Amino acid sequence: MSSERRSEEEHLHIKDWPEGDRPREMLLEKGAASLSDAALLAILLRTGRQGQNAIALAREMINRFGGLNGLMAATQEDLLEIKGIGKAKVAHILAAMEIVKRQLRQPLAKINIIENPQDLFEYLRVSMRNLSREEFRLLHLNRSKHLIGDRRRDGHDIITSSLFG
Repeated sequence: MSSERRSEEEHLHIKDWPEGDRPREMLLEKGAASLSDAALLAILLRTGRQGQNAIALAREMINRFGGLNGLMAATQEDLLEIKGIGKAKVAHILAAMEIVKRQLRQPLAKINIIENPQDLFEYLRVSMRNLSREEFRLLHLNRSKHLIGDRRRDGHDIITSSLFG
């Protein structure tokens, strides 16, 4: 797509696009896999901002955070810095991200046994994959090695001398 055509489409309301090209209709007709990352995010955003439709705003966000992985690691404050993104849109995005994180943890919850270092690594890899900073984790296992608790604390809140000293 030429940059001139893309620029025209960024200013054109999605409701003015041909019905088959609209993200929501494409998702329902062709499935979610047929949409670009920006189109999927645009569905969550629902609207753009003045002079920029939801897909253009979604593209801007994806570029700003370096892709969906970066977006998954974005905080509420990071998202609110983007012009046109308010608390309602942030809530939609954060809720969707939490659904993804919980879905990734579900298979581990069914197994829920930490018998060796590899099991521990897999659990932590999934649950901590998109963090942008270090995090202190305290995992609680019962006698049968079932994970019964996972406490998360920001490393700055821990007094290391009492734990390791």
